Amino acid sequence: MAPPPIPLRLGFLASHGGSNLQAILERLAESYRRIRVAIARINAYLQEHLTGMAVLQLFGREARSYDEFEIINLAHMKAYKDSIMAYGLFYPAVEFLGSLAVIGPTRIDYQHTITAVSYIPRLFDRILNES
Repeated sequence: MAPPPIPLRLGFLASHGGSNLQAILERLAESYRRIRVAIARINAYLQEHLTGMAVLQLFGREARSYDEFEIINLAHMKAYKDSIMAYGLFYPAVEFLGSLAVIGPTRIDYQHTITAVSYIPRLFDRILNES
């Protein structure tokens, strides 16, 4: 029995690997949202405390202000690290699925191999551009 042709294997990979990639894409989108929110909080906090520096110093709240800023900054750092982790999972997963689509026990000649290798990245470009 001959193995399934490449388009059938691509369909199988897209249907079974797509849910995992979708979960990673959702994780990326969530981390980007958290980064944007954290940066907005940092900007608002700095604006408020730099314009009110005299009042801050008058009431001796520098140490408390520093601790509050640390909490906001740590939230930003955690969101940024989460996005790095999601990228670390996403791009290798796409590359792995792309290589699985090409590699396999098929009987194809040189021209078909070159064609498959040149078209597979185009298939996954859309997935990569979604992130």
